[in-house]
Amino acid sequence: MNSIQKTLGIGSLVLALASGCFKSLNSGKVVAKSYEPQREYVKKVFFNKKLTFPHNYATMIDDEDYIITFGRTEEGEFRTQTVYVTQSIYDSLKVGDTFNTSKITHETSDPDYRK
Repeated sequence: MNSIQKTLGIGSLVLALASGCFKSLNSGKVVAKSYEPQREYVKKVFFNKKLTFPHNYATMIDDEDYIITFGRTEEGEFRTQTVYVTQSIYDSLKVGDTFNTSKITHETSDPDYRK
């Protein structure tokens, strides 16, 4: 077995092991709920990702966020996942309820934007 075959074999093994670690959950019991109110903060704006100039700041806004953490036992290990949801989904769930990600019908990331 030459070194290229060994490297490919080890790489395949690592990839196979890692792919199981990063599999996301699609359902489980709600274990936590959290709410983050809207906040404003000042962010330094960089020119060309390296240089900054005096007074180069932007006021950023982070919208309010509704966050659900759910989990379940898989292969003897309890796994959790945290997702951003709408207020209506957040209000409809209690800790202990079953949650399914199919309830999420739109992008629910947490973008910040300039004021």
